[in-house]
Amino acid sequence: MHNYSILNELNIDPNNVKSVEELMEGDEHLVFITLKANQTRCPYCNGKAKLKEYKEETIRTKIRNKSITNVFIRKPRYVCKTCHKTYTQNISDIAINSLSNKTISDIKEIFRQKISFTDIAKIYCLPKTQIIRIFDSMKIENNVVISEAICIDEFKNCKNALGKYACIIVNFDNHEIVDILEDRTLPYLRQYFSRIPLGVRNFVKYIVADMYDGYLTIAREYFPNAVVAIDPFHYMRYLTDAVQRIRKDLLNNRDIDLPDRTWIGNHWQLVTADRKTIENLYSTLSNGTKMSYNDRIERFVRQNDKLNYSYLLLQDVFYDLKHEKESTAYDTIQFYIDKMKNSGYEELISVGKTWENYHKEISNSFIIFKGKRLSNGPVEGINNTEKTVIKFSYGFKDYKRLRKRVLLIANKDKVKGWVYTHPNQLLISIFGKTLIYPKIWSRA
Repeated sequence: MHNYSILNELNIDPNNVKSVEELMEGDEHLVFITLKANQTRCPYCNGKAKLKEYKEETIRTKIRNKSITNVFIRKPRYVCKTCHKTYTQNISDIAINSLSNKTISDIKEIFRQKISFTDIAKIYCLPKTQIIRIFDSMKIENNVVISEAICIDEFKNCKNALGKYACIIVNFDNHEIVDILEDRTLPYLRQYFSRIPLGVRNFVKYIVADMYDGYLTIAREYFPNAVVAIDPFHYMRYLTDAVQRIRKDLLNNRDIDLPDRTWIGNHWQLVTADRKTIENLYSTLSNGTKMSYNDRIERFVRQNDKLNYSYLLLQDVFYDLKHEKESTAYDTIQFYIDKMKNSGYEELISVGKTWENYHKEISNSFIIFKGKRLSNGPVEGINNTEKTVIKFSYGFKDYKRLRKRVLLIANKDKVKGWVYTHPNQLLISIFGKTLIYPKIWSRA
């Protein structure tokens, strides 16, 4: 009489098994299984087939807390009497169910950690393809409650995705991902947000985005109660880039003798740094004396009126970004717009015109929500998680896998990785009330 207890641990139906044998060779646990020839219907013509031979397949797994278990499965191979084609007995169900339920649960839990499929496969002594099949079999439910303030941004999408950039929506207050969209183009965004009930869209009071017109258009069209703010980093980048262009043009002019030309060329980032962030840094001059970074930078920029004007303007803006209040922000931004447009310098005039086009949205970035100024800081932190996921996975080709993995890692406690919900429904909780809406904010 054969011992079939091992089959229960492997989740293999004993009715499909002809014989089982177990052996121990050192630290390795060996299991030999011969399947019954019970798939005698040809998959090509549905004709009667006969047994031709047996073909062996090896599955590496962990059971009974042993380090490695090699399961050798002898599969029947048939030849059809009608069409004369050959085929091998299908064991795809056995391949994915060859792990115990606890092992599968442990593997699903480790998907929440920053570790690649390859490394997970090495830990459990399994083929990488089997780890991916387990991952693909998961149905996730994103239980994030939408906040009154949300951030919208994009990140570089995977190779075979619909759009070059994916769009991500994150709650401003708790940094949780609401959803990840496959494309950020305006038609795609319109199709997506038009399916969200007006009651949910009216709940959003603040939207923070970069200066991409698609996000600003969506905010105006689909969120009637929301105030739109532009992330400070993005509108400040226009100004810092302008200052760097002026600095670069000056350094490239070899007809002018500039002391510290080499030092500024090696430390060019400091020209657009906030004075406060580098006030405790010092450099050593060629004569051995020490000079603060700020004094050295100011000594350099004073050699050129255009660079000096731009540098001092930038430092004034840095100061007001930290100390200005919401009530006076609009007038302060207008002051800097006028100052840039009237500067007479082409680079600053261009920045002034750009700021003028987004005057209201830039001023809204001074709004305080739950003790913090509106910015895209939360979503930028999530973008670092996405880059890390792509990096340790050596790239993703499948968008759905990338989206699912990012949600599992970033949201963790809010994402249930093995709970299935009806594909056409989603539970959204607002103020403690659970409402059933079409499943659009989180798609498995």
